[in-house]
Amino acid sequence: FSSDEHVHFKQSQNSRNFGWNIATGELKDNKDDNDRKVFGTLCHELLGHIHTYPNPALTEIAVRELVKDAYNQGIIPTETWRDEIMQTLLSTVTNDKMINFFTGDWNVLCEETVVFINEDNEVEERRMDRVLRQDETHTAIVIDYKFGKDDPKYDLQVRRYMSICRQMGFTNVKGYLWIAQEQKLNEVFE
Repeated sequence: FSSDEHVHFKQSQNSRNFGWNIATGELKDNKDDNDRKVFGTLCHELLGHIHTYPNPALTEIAVRELVKDAYNQGIIPTETWRDEIMQTLLSTVTNDKMINFFTGDWNVLCEETVVFINEDNEVEERRMDRVLRQDETHTAIVIDYKFGKDDPKYDLQVRRYMSICRQMGFTNVKGYLWIAQEQKLNEVFE
């Protein structure tokens, strides 16, 4: 190598899980749809590590550290993506409608696999984005994140998750759909 050449090293095997060429920082398939899917997957994965904190300032610090670490490990491929993901996640956890889902006294399940019996009496698995639980009051709040455009089919997904929570013994169940791109929180009713 000449002194003019720079090699950027990011130690991680995780980057290959998201479909980009780490050497160039470019996505292998530069289609917009694929980029959005990868972006949404990254946001889901990172939000899965954010539980609850005593106050919003600590939640914000946790998000900043998480995104910084993901970038340094090569999980987030470029600075542009890092900045966009940082903005998306911060605007999610600090939004007035969402803030209480990241603070307080909740038992939190993030991206946990739940095994249940479906209506055909078959065993199924689902991964819910975020479930806030208060076992003493039999309360569960389901939150599903979307990082693209709103679609009516998403409500059905949240309703299914709410039904699963009822099967788990929760009697007070609410469901919400967060459309990050629009900064919109929709309550989903059964």
